Amino acid sequence: MEYYTVGERLRRLEEACQVIKALFNEQRANFEGRYYRLENAPMEPKPIQDPLPLMIGGGGEKVTLRITARYADEWNVWGDVDRLRQKMGVLDGHCETVGRDPGAIQRSAAVLVLLRSLGGVWRLLAWGACLCPGWMRDFLYDQVARRRHRFAGPAACTRLSPHHLAE
Repeated sequence: MEYYTVGERLRRLEEACQVIKALFNEQRANFEGRYYRLENAPMEPKPIQDPLPLMIGGGGEKVTLRITARYADEWNVWGDVDRLRQKMGVLDGHCETVGRDPGAIQRSAAVLVLLRSLGGVWRLLAWGACLCPGWMRDFLYDQVARRRHRFAGPAACTRLSPHHLAE
């Protein structure tokens, strides 16, 4: 199996996003691209969740975030707070360029979470954990509860927003 150049993989990703969206949203999809071609193609059964969100992960500022601005329902990235601020600003700029509301894209981050018991109370020592999606928050709380420890941490974790990064 060929492992294409980064540029070619990103061009394929952009076409794949169009193909996936067409298959999810149309009874019969048609697409003519450089890498993919659909002619009256069905996809059955359709996803139960309508629309099924398309998540794109990555932080490449020139291409990946432009593709994200055009096609993603959710974007996931890795990095510290300064990097997240930077990437979110670039994504917002691409959204403006393609005429899309930046708020239409859910944002999430992959973060390291460090839990440590201090005086019998578990504390989150990685601020980035506050940027986790709800399912991660629930998982963390569940893991601590299973060990029957008290937990002192953020009252709620949420998806990324400029509000969180401004604090």
